[in-house]
Amino acid sequence: MSTISAAHTGWTVAKESDHSLVFLANITDFSALSEPMMTEEQVQWDTTNGVEYIAYRMQPMGG
Repeated sequence: MSTISAAHTGWTVAKESDHSLVFLANITDFSALSEPMMTEEQVQWDTTNGVEYIAYRMQPMGG
C-alpha cells in the first residue's frame, strides 16, 4: 500500500491486534488504489489467508 504513491498523499498504519491493522491515508485516486489490490494473485492470497478489507470514507468537519 505504501508504494502506491499515485493513489495517496500520506499514510500511517496502526496495529490493532496480532491479526488486524488500521491503515489511514489521504486517498487521492481510488481507482489507482484498488488496481494492485484486485490482481488475480492478490485476490487469491487474500482468500487463502482469510483477509477481509473494510473501508470507510471520512470527510472533514466544516467549521
